[in-house]
Amino acid sequence: MKKLIQRALNKDSGLSSQLSTSCAVAISSTAAFSSASFIAAHHETMEKEESHVILQPVSYHNYIIDGRAAKPLFGLGKAETVALVKRVMDRAKGNDISWAWDSGGPHEAFQFEERALSTEDITSEDREFNLGWDIALLEVAHTCLRLYDTILITLHQYAFRFDEPLIPLSTGEISRYQSGVPRHKLVSLLKDMDPCTRPEIISLMVRLVDMRNQPKKTMEVLEFVALRFVHNSRARSIIQDIWRKWDIVNDQPLPDGFERFWDAETRVSKVKPQSELKNKQEYGHLG
Repeated sequence: MKKLIQRALNKDSGLSSQLSTSCAVAISSTAAFSSASFIAAHHETMEKEESHVILQPVSYHNYIIDGRAAKPLFGLGKAETVALVKRVMDRAKGNDISWAWDSGGPHEAFQFEERALSTEDITSEDREFNLGWDIALLEVAHTCLRLYDTILITLHQYAFRFDEPLIPLSTGEISRYQSGVPRHKLVSLLKDMDPCTRPEIISLMVRLVDMRNQPKKTMEVLEFVALRFVHNSRARSIIQDIWRKWDIVNDQPLPDGFERFWDAETRVSKVKPQSELKNKQEYGHLG
């Protein structure tokens, strides 16, 4: 029995010694490893790959316009569309954005892009109206009369029309929520939106509702915004509830008891707890 116990102890002692040696070697190897040298080599490889001629940006030459370089304005994806619309709205007043939705089809949009790339006929007088963009949009109009408004209206409509809906909703969802969207359903309703672009899109939607809001024109405002963001004016009730119940700062529904209200005096929407609204008539509740 004593010999058996002695062999077991010797075996455990040897195993402990081997583990100790292995740990010491591992610690020494880790300390000797130069992470900077390892990463630097990979950075060099990446830089060489990125500088390859195949990965360099090049102009797109459209041979419908005699092979000239083309720079599309519309249909470039949600992030680009939001950026374009925001630039338009930064320069527009509420009345500058037309209510119309009949600015032409794809052919007219293509002609607009083509003219925007032509700079040889731009006069010095026209240049004074330049919106600060790299492209010359001023050739859209032949005179300076209402030139600024023409550009804004056309850009605004084409940006929304010739890209996928910024808020994608199925026909079934639009029909299901004709009477409104419960707060707890908003997250699932907006699940198909890219989380990277959703905050910007909904913030832009709220801004457009606020910009167009007018007394006694609530339904027209909601249909106006639904047509642009969903491509379906029947989604007005959904647009209304997103505007009312969504936290555009934290990209989530507002807590229960909080809603966005329209302040008729300051003409700016505000989020307030319902308990603080002693007189709801003080705030024009959309809808």
